[in-house]
Amino acid sequence: MVGKLGSATLYRPLAAHEILDALENVSDNEEDYRERLICILPPPVDPDCLTDEDSGEEDNVTLNNLPRNILLQPAEVMIQGQIMVSDTEEEPSDSTGRTKRRRTYAWRKRDLAKNPVNWPDVQGACQDKRPIEWFENFLDEDVISLLVSESNKYAVKKNLPGDITTEDMKCFIGILLVSGYSWLPRRRMYWENSPDTKNELISSAMTRDRFDFIFRHLHVNDNLDLQDKYTKVRPLVTLLNKKFLEFSPLEEHYSVDEAMIPYYGRHGCKQHIKGKPIRYGFKAWVGATRLGYVLWMEPYQGATTMCNPIYKELGLGASVVLTFCDVLISRGFDLPYHVVFDNFFTGTPLLEEITKKGLRCTGTVRENRTSSCPLITSKLLKKRNVVLSITERHMTTRSLLLNGMTIIYSVLLLML
Repeated sequence: MVGKLGSATLYRPLAAHEILDALENVSDNEEDYRERLICILPPPVDPDCLTDEDSGEEDNVTLNNLPRNILLQPAEVMIQGQIMVSDTEEEPSDSTGRTKRRRTYAWRKRDLAKNPVNWPDVQGACQDKRPIEWFENFLDEDVISLLVSESNKYAVKKNLPGDITTEDMKCFIGILLVSGYSWLPRRRMYWENSPDTKNELISSAMTRDRFDFIFRHLHVNDNLDLQDKYTKVRPLVTLLNKKFLEFSPLEEHYSVDEAMIPYYGRHGCKQHIKGKPIRYGFKAWVGATRLGYVLWMEPYQGATTMCNPIYKELGLGASVVLTFCDVLISRGFDLPYHVVFDNFFTGTPLLEEITKKGLRCTGTVRENRTSSCPLITSKLLKKRNVVLSITERHMTTRSLLLNGMTIIYSVLLLML
């Protein structure tokens, strides 16, 4: 691996003492007064030693009296926010092998030039359909055929007849919908002869054994991807996202946030989020209109969330937003959509990427994600309200507000 410091280039792994020598040469030959931070990895522990503590006094350690085992360890150098890695065992930040580096920005202060956007008067979705027609737009023949085909394959693998028909699957889904609002402790109670539990609509539509057969063999995906924790439902999620986008209304404003799908069973992806209306269940990233219509959703599965891999170096939050932006652009209307999100997603690199796409956004951002923007400190903001206008390249920070003890920057990204 190549390590480069100033004009000195070393074509082998850098140890701590080699980094110190290179820094001394840079200081002697160049007028560079930037602050440098050296991070030295801990030395290996002797298996015969009963403790992993370093020897010597820790209070009086300087660069001139470091022990030999420390000087020979791989180290990292940070110069103005950029990390140069000298450890050959360091894993690359993405599949291309490129090392992740922080972006730096030059901020300047000036007044904002208002750039109004004229949203075209486009035709939205047709609203003269019955509820059953809207339902069949999403669970259409493609979805039903997928469920029937994969369920029959799964039943055949168990040496059982794969004779589930399209009508059986539609009736099965209808029973699930009825059981959602006419709830009983056990599903078999819908077919009991007791007058207080028997549901005539359900019992007359399908027998109990037939329902249990479809319930046990309901399947969506036969080819499993071990890297995807939602591989068993991935074809259904992909197909529904296509239907969501196909029948979505064309609007200017959209929001990106998390949504919870209630679930109380056992699964590795089940989440518990304290303080939410739905605390237990599956978390999904959702892109929706201002009235709540979902255009796109992606189940959350940690670092392996299925977002566009080209945005991986920007982090999970930015990857989710930019993936949804690509979904909006894929509609082909070439319109300046406006995306809104909270401080989990917002960061200066994200705003830069959204600007390149010709879109606009509004979001709150945490104080440590302003990329060293020279804003007023939080202590001063606690005493008085401030409105600032600061621009970096094509990005604009409009208003600065105080929310309790947390600083929230309202970021409005204007079009070029």
